[in-house]
Amino acid sequence: MANAKVQLSRLMAVHYQHPNLDAIEKFLVDFGLVVVKREETKTYYRGFGPETYVYIAEKSPDDRKHFVGGILAVESAEDLHRAAKFPGASSIHDAHSLSGGQQVVLTDPVGMKVTLVHGAKTRPASAVKEEAPAPILINSGTVRSRRTLHTFERGPSKVANCGHYGLRVDSSKFEESVDWYMDTFNLRLSSCLKLANGKPAFMFMHINKGKEFVDHHTIFLSRAMKPLPEATPHHCSFECDSFDTQQLGHDWLLQKGWTNCYGIGRHKYGNHIFDYWFDASGNIIEHYTDGDLVNCDTPPTYEEVQPDSIKIWGPSIPLAFFTGRPEDAVKPQSSGPALTSLDHVIRDGIKPPSAQAEPVA
Repeated sequence: MANAKVQLSRLMAVHYQHPNLDAIEKFLVDFGLVVVKREETKTYYRGFGPETYVYIAEKSPDDRKHFVGGILAVESAEDLHRAAKFPGASSIHDAHSLSGGQQVVLTDPVGMKVTLVHGAKTRPASAVKEEAPAPILINSGTVRSRRTLHTFERGPSKVANCGHYGLRVDSSKFEESVDWYMDTFNLRLSSCLKLANGKPAFMFMHINKGKEFVDHHTIFLSRAMKPLPEATPHHCSFECDSFDTQQLGHDWLLQKGWTNCYGIGRHKYGNHIFDYWFDASGNIIEHYTDGDLVNCDTPPTYEEVQPDSIKIWGPSIPLAFFTGRPEDAVKPQSSGPALTSLDHVIRDGIKPPSAQAEPVA
């Protein structure tokens, strides 16, 4: 029953563990996030939006990078009590973070944590208004409303909030994981990309809030094309205020010597303008802007994966977008039509013969 689901309100933040907190801080500041608080083993970051934090960087317990999970607000205290009854759920306890409130931690079928928070405080509206960039008016061929000279400052992108994150899941656990997320929460399918055999490969899900319009996806799951011992993140994504500051941030990150994974381009599913980067630990992290909004009246889309499934426009798909390895960032995936090799992978369910890589969403 829909009423038995835990009602999510929004994605607040993501939580990663890094071997070197100083190195990841350098990257995240260049990326456009602001340090809020440093603790002995954790650093909190925010954007200019209302959340008190949008990213937790924690010292890794070993020399490896780890994705701990997403942190999402729920609609009511009742939702926390409902979540606490799920198998393996934590008890309800104080959220020892900048936002306060109480929380319950769930574990999904592939071992990823989902932290649910109620009563989280947000930043004062006056502070958000003071930091938010002024809206950019665009003069087009038919609408010419800007009457002032436009000036921009070079620097990091203006990041507002955490928009979505995605996981790569072993094929044997994929359907179970999709069912768990959609049965546990008020998540609704926005778009599904299918394999040639009809099985879903990529599932993009949004928070269903009825008539209220929300982002095209908050969580997505992708099916790994080879055995995957444990689920891994593909990327987390942060919304910029405009295409201009996203491009300025792209140039800034290049100037600072960071490795671009893929972008700038426009996705087909969600329609947002994307720009993917490798952080200091080798995780993929995205800037995006101008994404689609959906509500309960928006029908989900279903499509078989095609060579142009990932993008509407943009550069050739790099090998790094599939392997998740920074050393592959400068190698083109194909000299032909975009995603020719991915189409081969999806059709045959095998790794590209030249790249020996698996596709990711």
